Amino acid sequence: MQGALGQLVDWLALDPATTALLMDFDGTLSEIAGSPELARPMPGVSRMLKTLASLLGVVGVVSGRPLSFLERHLLPSGDLNPEQGGYGSSPGRLVSSSGRLALMGYYGLEGIVDGRRFRDQRGAEWEGVAQAAFEAAVSAAPEAVLVERKPLGVALHWRQAPGSEDSALAAADEVSRRYGLPASRGKMSVELRALPDVNKGSAASRLARECKRVCYLGDDLADLEAFATLDIMGRSGLTSLKVAVGGVELPNEVLARADLHLEGPAAVRDALQHLTAKLDRRRRPAP
Repeated sequence: MQGALGQLVDWLALDPATTALLMDFDGTLSEIAGSPELARPMPGVSRMLKTLASLLGVVGVVSGRPLSFLERHLLPSGDLNPEQGGYGSSPGRLVSSSGRLALMGYYGLEGIVDGRRFRDQRGAEWEGVAQAAFEAAVSAAPEAVLVERKPLGVALHWRQAPGSEDSALAAADEVSRRYGLPASRGKMSVELRALPDVNKGSAASRLARECKRVCYLGDDLADLEAFATLDIMGRSGLTSLKVAVGGVELPNEVLARADLHLEGPAAVRDALQHLTAKLDRRRRPAP
């Protein structure tokens, strides 16, 4: 191994028991898909995450995706037997064979941490607003623009609608002002969401709080929230590593804030594979 991939693996393997490995999903573990529901993790990734969760202090995926999506595609079938619960219910217990693998859905509004399901009850207060904003965005956006309902708002995607960016942004601005939902740009998308304190930074802080070292891999502007949190935690003695993932669509702001750069999800998969092999060799008894 050479270059950034080798540096990443060596850094993560230096003191695995005190290290948190956190990462985004879309554009990091999965190639960007034309439609959000078509995205899938790179082959072998879910298996490697499960293994690494037993070898590192913390392994977590922090995403704007719903928790149900992350469970479906990152936890092998049969790994979970959850007690389902809605807003206002008690956190469900999980029977899991996936070790300490943590999943943070919708920026940490809902998730699985330490084998327990949780959901921020404040989300219930915004469900009506989110639905109204979704309906307004469907009416205001060009027909070819994909409007995605989110737990705390709505996202507009124009990847499959060339030439629609300005119209989509105008529609998003109108809905943002009408419902008081701040807008955040992404790759060929814009998202309107309530509760700005629920973000990838707060999710990363929750997952890494008992670790001495934390690495975060991300590819989009929302991941800057996690990068900023790592910088803040570093002032209190935590050692951090920020990794930008992606090629031509990688925002310059993300690349500028990163310590290392991997070319895309395939490179992330390769790094996970090398790290798994390296740590697994260490725990095997000597012949």
